[in-house]
Amino acid sequence: MITIKTNTHSTTPLLSADKMFEIGFYGVDVDDRGASAVKLCQQRSVSSHLMTYVANDHFIDGNPCPQKAICAYMRGKNEILIECTTLGVAEIIFLFLAAKREKIRDIYLIYAEPGEYTRESRQTLSESTRFHLTGDRQFKGVHGVSLDLSLHSSGRAVFLLGYEDDRLAMLLTQQENLARFKKHAVFGVPAFEPGWELNSFSNHASRLTTEEFEIHYAAANSVTHCMDTLTNIHKVSGSIDSPTIIAPIGTKPHAIAAAAFLCFVCGSQEGGLIYDHPEKPAGRSRALRRWHVFHLNVTC
Repeated sequence: MITIKTNTHSTTPLLSADKMFEIGFYGVDVDDRGASAVKLCQQRSVSSHLMTYVANDHFIDGNPCPQKAICAYMRGKNEILIECTTLGVAEIIFLFLAAKREKIRDIYLIYAEPGEYTRESRQTLSESTRFHLTGDRQFKGVHGVSLDLSLHSSGRAVFLLGYEDDRLAMLLTQQENLARFKKHAVFGVPAFEPGWELNSFSNHASRLTTEEFEIHYAAANSVTHCMDTLTNIHKVSGSIDSPTIIAPIGTKPHAIAAAAFLCFVCGSQEGGLIYDHPEKPAGRSRALRRWHVFHLNVTC
């Protein structure tokens, strides 16, 4: 069982002034909000560590770190802090799996919401849709929450969508086995900022009209709302024979929800994740709009 509490504030995270975590993890910052989030994680953790994921291997403080070693970092801890602005979904999943194995009940996650995203300068794009948020990558599974799609004749494919329509196009092209799966598209509505959802709708409109998708909505900044949406989709007939595959290519809170759902809610053979592990360009966003603190209490 997992419960989620959320605190949101426009200036500083809602953590008590004297709150110190036994251990914290963060990623590589590529913009100002990421740098602010990393600094906060370092300040609020007795020990803090840089975690990266490269070519199917994860590293802590630059050193190769297999899953058992990640568990060793957490052993004996009661709670952990995860800085999700800079960490990707793969790193978050590995940390969740380690926390689960070490029976850590309280997981705190901080996320700095962007003020605005960087737009591309290509003249062929409309003013509302020029965004350059990630680089192209190959979609594949993530160890610990991956399934061989060729073994399944049916299931559900859930796409958590953001601005980048090319990522959905690449995913459907690269993963031909998904043609047998019922497709669900989840948009971040309400968006971080009123009107931002129109960018997502317009960017994906042509794909959604040529493919058969069931459309869902979950607040862009809500882990809980997205978790509920994933649970409801999976409950229809989720099973080992008909799994739920999730592609988190939208907001970070939605990616956190996907990771939490697969690690703590869904059976190990009833769901899986597909991701393209994109490179984030420097300066991908400007300013910092709001801080979010997600407290996951896990009892399982």
